[in-house]
Amino acid sequence: LSVFNKNGFTRVQHLSAHRGITAYANENSLTAVASASNEGATHVEVDVQITEDGKLVLCHDSQTNATSVPGFYFTTTTYDKLKTLTL
Repeated sequence: LSVFNKNGFTRVQHLSAHRGITAYANENSLTAVASASNEGATHVEVDVQITEDGKLVLCHDSQTNATSVPGFYFTTTTYDKLKTLTL
């Protein structure tokens, strides 16, 4: 991290990537997060959903319409069922 002095206060500069770098991979994917880190991001903002059985998954939407087959809501679908869907 680069540190600089502004108005008498020492501040740390951060570079944040929104949902990772989506030019290289699907948003919120591990590849997008790793790509953001490789490009110099110090922070990544991701979207987290919780499944019916209490597992955390990364996805912006509350349902699978944009990333897979439509009709599944994360809060009413188990993690094992979600793993059977194709992105």
